This record gives sequence, C-alpha cells and structure tokens, in this order.
Amino acid sequence: MNVALVATACSGSGSNGDPLAEVGVDGQISVAFKGAGGFNLAGTLSVPQSPSGTAPGVLIVPTVGPVDRDGVQNETMPDLLYKELAQKLNAAGMVTLRYDRRGYGQSTLSGKKATYDDIVTDAQDAMKFLMGRKEVGKSPVAVVGHDVSGPIALHVAANEPRVKSVVLVSSPGRPLVEPLAESFGTVYNAGSAAKLRTIVSGLVAGGKLPGVTEIPPEQQPVLGQGEEGLLRGMFSVDPLTDAAKVKAPVLAVVSSVSTGVKRIDGDLIARAVGPMAEVMEVKSGPTLRVPLPDRPPVEFQAGNDSSHVFGARVVDPEPRDQASMDKVVQWLATKLAAVKG
Repeated sequence: MNVALVATACSGSGSNGDPLAEVGVDGQISVAFKGAGGFNLAGTLSVPQSPSGTAPGVLIVPTVGPVDRDGVQNETMPDLLYKELAQKLNAAGMVTLRYDRRGYGQSTLSGKKATYDDIVTDAQDAMKFLMGRKEVGKSPVAVVGHDVSGPIALHVAANEPRVKSVVLVSSPGRPLVEPLAESFGTVYNAGSAAKLRTIVSGLVAGGKLPGVTEIPPEQQPVLGQGEEGLLRGMFSVDPLTDAAKVKAPVLAVVSSVSTGVKRIDGDLIARAVGPMAEVMEVKSGPTLRVPLPDRPPVEFQAGNDSSHVFGARVVDPEPRDQASMDKVVQWLATKLAAVKG
C-alpha cells in the first residue's frame, strides 16, 4: 500500500456532496460511517490487491490520544503503526478497517467533548460497518487493540459473536492508573506516580480534575482540562471484566522494555480469557519499535506536544520490529483460517 493511492480522504463531503461518499484507488477506499450519536467517523478500508471473493476482516481500533487512522501523530516522531500493520494484513489476504478517532484527523468534533462511552460505541459501530461490507461478506472478523484501546477491543469481542480472534498490543490488563503510574514513577519519580493515583481516585469518585497548575507538567498531556467525561470512563474500566467474556482466541503482545504495560498485564488477560489466550513478549517497545542505544530523550516541555507522546519522552525514530509484526499477522491469519463455516 502507498498513501498516494488514497486519492481523496473523506472529510465530511464526498465527491458528490454526500458525507458518506466513498473514494477508492487500488484497494484503498476512503470511507465514513456513523458512530455514537450519529457522528460521522472517517477511515480507510483496505482490500487485498488480488481479492478472490470475500476475505476475513480486521478492525484496528485507535488508542486514546493524539492518533488518527494511521497511528500516533506527533511532529517529532509520527508512528504509523496502524497503517503498517494494515499493509501486512492486506498482504496476508485480509481486509482491514482503520479509522480516525473522534476529535482527530477527519473525524472532527465541533464543540462537544468525546466521552469514553462514545469511543467504545464508535468501535462497536466500526465493527458493524466492517461486517456489513461486501468485501468481507460472511467471513470471520478480528479486532486489534493498541494501548488504551485494548480494553475497548475486548469489549467489542465480548459483545460480537462474529469476532473470532483478538490481538492486543501493549494493552493494560489492570485498571489503567496502575501501569500509567508505574511509568511515571520510573520515568520521573515516585511523587509523580502518587500524585497521579490521587488525582485519578478523585476523578473516578465523581470529582473534577484539579486546575492545570496543580497537575504535574509531565501529566498534563494525559489529564487534559475539560476531558473528565473521557478520563473518568477510561480510568474506571477493569479490562478483565470483558476479557472473561471473550469466546475467541486472544494474543496479548507485551513489551519487555515498557515502563508501563508489562508481562503481568498480558498474563492477567490470558488468565481471564482462559486456554484460548496466548502472551507474546517482545524486546521491542510498546509500538513494536526496536530500541536503539545512545538515543537521548527530547527534553520535556509542558504544552509542547512535539516533545512527548502522552507523557512519554520522545526519542529519535527507531526501526519497526518486523519479525514481531509478522508473527502477529501470521497468528491472526492462522486463527481466522481455522474458523469453520
């Protein structure tokens, strides 16, 4: 796939004035579908170059943060994990759908803040859209969650019987505050971790966020002012509740070098799912990039999004862990091919 193949991205009006009109070139189809509250979400449906009839479908759910359909969008280090994963899945004969989270890319919001429930419903509606495509037909489908969208992917799978496999990349198996606090404690200090736990505890109990001057600078990208509706839901979720309801194989990919989501998260998810779950621990980072030595972090600057991604300091771009990506794709292809009927 090549981004140049997408001639026109859906941006609220198609070539004929229809907000849901599609434009596609060489299997890259710019689409839009209705999410929570009838909101238009924009995305890309990617079809294998030489399709023969229908093919299994894979939904890639974007995480919560500065992301669009292709991955993390950051001036210093854009990370196109979702686009690259979609390319590999297409090459293996699968149809993929990836979309801009509401509020980012071309899924723009006007005024209303996104809530966590909105984002969960959007993912469920995205799966319904994928399952309704003629390119997928009655073929089995899968869902991929990354980071905070992992629990959302589990919720989609737990509530949709056509989902026959799930991949979670660096996704928490504990309530989000735990791996996030561990990360702040490691990267910054114990006081930062304790402060996050205090703020989140009050938020989950129904309180409001403190003023910006009362939030440590490194946490301000995570704890955005006016985002209580999103954050309260995000921090209230126990991923294992939905994991225990999933009746499909689950692959939990965890990074051995992550300061937040760790092996314990994958093990907890696997234990909740049961014998159909597997944990794959990789030596690359949370977005499957290979750590390189002697790459100093960019100095953190509060309010400067180009110096961090969700509080994590940015280093120079690192190569993708292609071997681990290939293992994920092969696992999905094998599980979906094994589905009968």
